[in-house]
Amino acid sequence: MVHASTHFSELQSKILRAFNFCNDHLSSFFLGTNVGCPEICTSQYPGELEPDYEIGQILGTNIGAKLTFLFDFGDDWEFLITLEKILDDPKDVPARTIMHKGGPVEQYPDYDEDDDEWDDEDDDGFWDDEDDDEDDEEDLYQSPDKYYLLKVQLKRWKPPVWHRLVVHASTHFSALQFKILNAFEFENDHLSSFFRGTDVDDPEICTCEYPGALEPDYEIGQILGTDIGAKLTFLFDFGDNWEFVITLEKLLDDPKDLSARTIMHKGGHVEQYPDYDEDDDWDDEDDE
Repeated sequence: MVHASTHFSELQSKILRAFNFCNDHLSSFFLGTNVGCPEICTSQYPGELEPDYEIGQILGTNIGAKLTFLFDFGDDWEFLITLEKILDDPKDVPARTIMHKGGPVEQYPDYDEDDDEWDDEDDDGFWDDEDDDEDDEEDLYQSPDKYYLLKVQLKRWKPPVWHRLVVHASTHFSALQFKILNAFEFENDHLSSFFRGTDVDDPEICTCEYPGALEPDYEIGQILGTDIGAKLTFLFDFGDNWEFVITLEKLLDDPKDLSARTIMHKGGHVEQYPDYDEDDDWDDEDDE
């Protein structure tokens, strides 16, 4: 179940998590039942879809509408998506609804000895169950059915620049990253990580090997819970090291509950690739 305002990048993350696939390849969505139908969006980097529409902009209220999700342009995994029902509240789904069918699908199956493309003797433990054990040890909450008011402030920038975002607790970190970069008008073209706390020396939550493809791609509610005042750090571009501090300011039952007087951003435009020939606005001292 997803809200109509969910972006295709987030829908992709949810699909891949449901099938226990790694978000480590390029992908596309198509309007119809096969990859010969009109393309909606595609990616140049894993997890980064352009244009990243809201799914409601494509599906509307057309019950029975179908989309095709193509993942991994080498193995060509194709998923058929059907809009079955429109709900006012996720709780309206009958308890008898079957949410999945069939056994697990291996993204990278162990081929037999006659197939030279893959041999589990060659991986030398690259896919290691110990990684899964480490994930299981992560202290995670059950994501609450709430919206978060988040304040995202760029560190070490004078005068201060920040944006407020309203996102559901079920939003994945890959989608949160996209929303932050959109707000600051940055290109999602570098590696990144999220950390618990106000500094990159705090425990790491997730990181990426490709731009936009964060692993493990938790829901933000699994980390923040209902802890008003909780803080995260988003590190973007391991060369320029843009750091953003994220603060959970308020829990909302509905985005409409947000006061019309709420200031949603402060400060001027920040150039992702500034011209350093002129005096810049960078200050090594932290904001007060």
